[in-house]
Amino acid sequence: MIEIFPVKSKPEQERICLRCDIEYETKSAVYVASENDSILGLCKFRINDNSASITAISSEVKPIRNDIAILLCSSVINFLISCKVEKILFEADGFKDSFIHSLGFKKTDDMWLFE
Repeated sequence: MIEIFPVKSKPEQERICLRCDIEYETKSAVYVASENDSILGLCKFRINDNSASITAISSEVKPIRNDIAILLCSSVINFLISCKVEKILFEADGFKDSFIHSLGFKKTDDMWLFE
């Protein structure tokens, strides 16, 4: 069974980011998808006041599976909505516009904003 959960420990976040070739940032948070103790992917994001940005989505095995990326993004978006974040941006590189749009983001003024 695939599990999606936040990584609360900063040393653990750093370890997982390194495993997935993502730069670790102390001010970011990470959600991880795992199955049988294997990391299927991660979604890194940061919250600034009333806005948030999804900044990276990756996995140990490239490219990340679309279903895993969707599960991770949906979990992060639901968390951000529950935190009453007013504006959610998608800033992760390497994804097609059609994929980003399928997550509920709309491109406005050269940025992807969650609708």
